[in-house]
Amino acid sequence: MECRDGGCGLWAAASTATQRAGAGRARQVTWVVGEIHRARALGGDDAPECVAWLGGERARTYLTMAAAGTLRSRGGHARPSTEASMRVRSSVLRELGAIVGLDGPVPGVGTAPERGWTEGASRRAFLTWLRHDTSEAGTRTWAAAALASAGLWVGEIASLSDRSVSADGVVAELWRNPPGPGAPYLLPLALPGHALEAVRAWLAVREQVVVSDRVRAMFVTLRPGTRNGSVYARGLPLSARSLNRTHAAAAQTWVRTGASAAQGLRASDLSLGRLAFSPEATEEGGRDLRSS
Repeated sequence: MECRDGGCGLWAAASTATQRAGAGRARQVTWVVGEIHRARALGGDDAPECVAWLGGERARTYLTMAAAGTLRSRGGHARPSTEASMRVRSSVLRELGAIVGLDGPVPGVGTAPERGWTEGASRRAFLTWLRHDTSEAGTRTWAAAALASAGLWVGEIASLSDRSVSADGVVAELWRNPPGPGAPYLLPLALPGHALEAVRAWLAVREQVVVSDRVRAMFVTLRPGTRNGSVYARGLPLSARSLNRTHAAAAQTWVRTGASAAQGLRASDLSLGRLAFSPEATEEGGRDLRSS
């Protein structure tokens, strides 16, 4: 039942897809293909071609098992998959199906409606609250949130260098990896006033934190860390996961303040990802918050 990359039509389709994809999409494709092979093994399928799992009832079986958490390679198998991960799986099935020439839609198992947006006044109130925290951590959190509200994605924020934003707010060499099929493309972006102000404030803090000229990342750690018995100084590059975690903690704190604009919200409603995909970032070009 095992397939090897060289002789499997599914892996061949994945190779074609990843050649024209960014790194993030390539990981998604590889992840889904691995899951399909686990589903095939668990289901005892005797189909001669793995590509048969890209459509029809076999695709429905795969998505049902994935939605239930049955195909997890780590962690608890009883934990269901998130709505976002099911959307990724469905999009990968559509892309690979198109590559191998399968007809028909992908079964709609475990998929979710498009992401809902938090009301604009609540987002602006949260951003204004963030802006008033002038501590080192607060300045960093506000800068990342301001960049997200201007339309940058979390991975893009984490990959910025201290020289990525020019004096007039233009973000240099911003390559965007589309969430679906397609090659990365250069995205022209000029930051609105509030985002540029936030970046300048953070860079002033960063200058006092980073001690090595070799560290070029815009966002860096603020506390010494330890791993495997080794101690690391602060001022090292910060990962996208850490950016998400510190932002989520700030969002949770704001929700717990009981502000009227926070009523009925969860911290996840104000995540960096939701700020980055906010319709306001597109329709209004990122509303300037300096007057708030």
